[in-house]
Amino acid sequence: MSSRPPRDLWAPISVWGHVWRGLLAAVTGTLLFLVSNDPQFSRPLASWVPFVDLVVGVLSLVLLPLHRRSPLLVPVLLQAMTAVSTSSGGSASVALVSVATRRRWPRIALAGVVAMLASLAVSRIYPEIDPMPTALNVATMVLVLAAQIAWGLYLGARRDLFATWQWRAETAEREQVQRISSAREAERTRIAREMHDVLAHRISLVSMHAGALAYRDDLSREQIRKEATIIQGTSMQALTELRQILGVLRSTPVGEPQDAVEAPQPTFTDADDLVLRALRAGASGFLLKDTPPPQIVQAIHRVRAGEPTLSPSVTQRLIHAVSTRTSDTRQRRASTLVAGLTDRERQIALAIGEGRTNAGIAASLYLSVATVKSHVTHLLTKLEADNRVQIAIRMHDAGLL
Repeated sequence: MSSRPPRDLWAPISVWGHVWRGLLAAVTGTLLFLVSNDPQFSRPLASWVPFVDLVVGVLSLVLLPLHRRSPLLVPVLLQAMTAVSTSSGGSASVALVSVATRRRWPRIALAGVVAMLASLAVSRIYPEIDPMPTALNVATMVLVLAAQIAWGLYLGARRDLFATWQWRAETAEREQVQRISSAREAERTRIAREMHDVLAHRISLVSMHAGALAYRDDLSREQIRKEATIIQGTSMQALTELRQILGVLRSTPVGEPQDAVEAPQPTFTDADDLVLRALRAGASGFLLKDTPPPQIVQAIHRVRAGEPTLSPSVTQRLIHAVSTRTSDTRQRRASTLVAGLTDRERQIALAIGEGRTNAGIAASLYLSVATVKSHVTHLLTKLEADNRVQIAIRMHDAGLL
């Protein structure tokens, strides 16, 4: 990283900046023109001299906004114009101050010498009635030019100082962010190392119990079930710790909040939208990964029989997500579809939304199972659903559950 700020950090001149500089140059040039053409101070002039003076003065005002784009040619040209035009003195002064603000002495010296020679030349065009001694006249010109250059040097030094302060503040902020990021990475690495030891212990337990099952062929069913339960529990703990390690090792972008880190794998805690989209797309159920194997087998048989399967916690979160995230468009569409149901079909749809089976619905409504299945078929058609889960979602969207 550079130890010095870059040069020319000043912002470009705004429209208002050009306007007030032009007004200042115009007012100054007008005053100089009036004084130089006052009969009390100068001798009578030829009729064409004031006209040429004003034309050159207007041209200097036109060239003044270009002094930043061409920081040497335009200022020197404006200084030269003052040799034939006192009205261009305002533009020349503004340009000379601008040259001095950049503090480049060869340019300052060139513009100052041209301005001095032009001042001596214009005194020949506008002879004074009571002229000052030549030495005093030259000293006055030098003093005026020196004051303009000094003012420009002061402005340039102040701008450089402000630019340096800003550059140092930005550099310090960047270094602070880098230090925080480095400390965060070091802490992540330390935590990951500690968690790695715990994870290795979990995996070794899984390997040991699995090896025991493979080696011992005289274990009873109860002993096998006990070992399998240990393996399952230890595996789940190892998986949880592995997720924590991956989350710790994931780096947060510099300057971004900590929650900008993407989780290594979505869980149901933050996957409500994914579950809803899957169910709307035709999925027949959703089970958590800690579901016991017997319930998984039962769920497979239920899905095969055409009945949806959801874990209890999934059902509660699904109802909450649907009730809080249902959009107005889905609400209107679901209300329109539900409005076309008969009273009996609405009762059966509500029962499906409550998670009842066909047999349970038949018992509560005093219907046969075949009649309930027929109503379910009609519900799938009228509600434009693919399965019972989507029927429940339609009822939720309509605000009936």
